Amino acid sequence: MEPSLFNISLQLDYPWLLLCVLPVLAVIFWQLRGRKPGFSIRDSGLEYLAGSGIRTAEHLYRYRIALIVLVTVLLGLAWGAPQIRTSHTFMFGPSRELHPAYLIALDVSGSMTEPLGGYVINGQINNGGVTRFEASRDKLYDFIDRHKTARLGLVLFSVQPMLVRWPTLQTGFGFRDVLDEGMRFTNPDRTRPSQLARFAGGTATRDGLVLSRDVLMKQKAAGKSLILIGDLIDNADEIIEGIQDLYGEDIFTYVVAIDPDPQNLEAMKLALKGKPGVHIYSVKSAAELTAAFESVDTVESERQAAAGNRNYLQDLRWFFAFSGFAVALLLVVLFETRLHKTQI
Repeated sequence: MEPSLFNISLQLDYPWLLLCVLPVLAVIFWQLRGRKPGFSIRDSGLEYLAGSGIRTAEHLYRYRIALIVLVTVLLGLAWGAPQIRTSHTFMFGPSRELHPAYLIALDVSGSMTEPLGGYVINGQINNGGVTRFEASRDKLYDFIDRHKTARLGLVLFSVQPMLVRWPTLQTGFGFRDVLDEGMRFTNPDRTRPSQLARFAGGTATRDGLVLSRDVLMKQKAAGKSLILIGDLIDNADEIIEGIQDLYGEDIFTYVVAIDPDPQNLEAMKLALKGKPGVHIYSVKSAAELTAAFESVDTVESERQAAAGNRNYLQDLRWFFAFSGFAVALLLVVLFETRLHKTQI
């Protein structure tokens, strides 16, 4: 989480580097504590007439230590690489625009070739209906078309997960070059299965969630979201654990459960109840699939608005580095040159 104030949030890229200044500060305070009290002699007529307003050597020592501590703290802040997120760009300093990052984790196991809604719908055979994969793919294309300014990535998982596209703005083909071939014998001669059909097998949902988490944690984005699409025919406890890990990293998770196992679905809803960053949609028809993606759009819009649309990242490392240089220069001029006269 990022602390925010007045529509500005602060974050540190390397907060652990702040600890590097602790030994220096410890030495300074140890010297202060072990130092014997000093005294000063007013040895000039002008200073004698100045009376109690004279700056004694003891005061100068304290000022010097205070400036050294300030330089050390500014150096630590510069090492921590502080950045602030705002709703608009500044006229000075380096900044860049952030975009939402959406990672789609799509199940391409063999069960995704079954008809959406099952083989029997209202007592009618559904052999020729659209498959779970085809329905998911078409709605995914629509989602990509609606989010052209977002970073979009794709993970496919079956017997193992595979990162097909790193989240990026360059989604010219909208994953069509990967998904259009389908999961069946789609070439005209039907002499070979598609690449996805070769990849299809078991359902390693947990491994797909682990890979998705690793990818999203490395993103600099206005918001990080995972859209998990699958039939959830897997160990429910492992899926729940994977989603909870994502939730702990402030990653919103949307589970689009296509014809899910009822027991797995209920177990997930019960375990993840009360988590505002987790949304689960049970889909058994094309209309429900459309409604699920519309809900994702709505939640994401509200999420961006609640965050104040802070989509610009301003780097402040230069500011703290420059401030540290200025204080260090002042320290040298006042206490390390012959422009002053130390009194003892």
